[in-house]
Amino acid sequence: MRIFSDEFANKINNSNNIDFCYKITLFSGEKLYLTSAPTSILLGKNLYLPNSGLVINSINLNDSGEAIAEIEGIFEKQGITYDHILHNLKIEILITVDQTSYNDFFTFYCIEVNHDTVKFCLSLSSIGIKLYQTILKTYSKSCRANLGDKYCKINTDQYTKSYKVQNIQANDIIVIDCCPQAINYAYGKAVFSPQHKFNIVKHYNTPLMNNNSIIETSITIPEFLHNTSEIKLTIGCDKTFNNCIQKFNNAINFRGEPFIDTLKTFK
Repeated sequence: MRIFSDEFANKINNSNNIDFCYKITLFSGEKLYLTSAPTSILLGKNLYLPNSGLVINSINLNDSGEAIAEIEGIFEKQGITYDHILHNLKIEILITVDQTSYNDFFTFYCIEVNHDTVKFCLSLSSIGIKLYQTILKTYSKSCRANLGDKYCKINTDQYTKSYKVQNIQANDIIVIDCCPQAINYAYGKAVFSPQHKFNIVKHYNTPLMNNNSIIETSITIPEFLHNTSEIKLTIGCDKTFNNCIQKFNNAINFRGEPFIDTLKTFK
């Protein structure tokens, strides 16, 4: 946490226009610039966009001087998307006055993520700035490799296949001769064309469906695609140890720590 100068503290006390900006560094190295303000804010050379509706629910200091925070938001294009892996992200929070003057506020690391297909909640800790960065990389509940890369070693082409479509309603696609018990496409993508790809959140069937199954996507399929007769399904991974074993039998290449549940072990 940065100690504010008297001048900046006075600006905060005398202004009704205070916003937060977030410089977010994902585990992949990609950077996002977002703000809680209703409009974009230009700070230095970086434009902070008003996407994903980020809200600070709480910031507290414990007896050890560690800052603990909780931030929630929604998955949104041009902001944080459902595809982003949020574990171990770094988030630098700036406080702005009248969208011109600004100062560093806190720097956090994400230690836990809770989400559904629409919104997410990040649990953050400041202690990771120096002490826990190595620990976070070593004892992660999520795999640090990306599906199909040189560390994962899975050949994703083996799990990519085209299927006939029986019906499409809202965000449900019924595909023919696609058994989720054989290949489960949850966390993958339903590809209609290079321009139309949809995240898959669930892949399942019912006893009456025989070998047909339902692909549930994160958003509603546009009506102009409902007459599509064939789609391509690509495999996905949620980066958990159980998924690595059950879907890919690839435990030997899992690059995380499946036996340590939380960072509380190190506190």
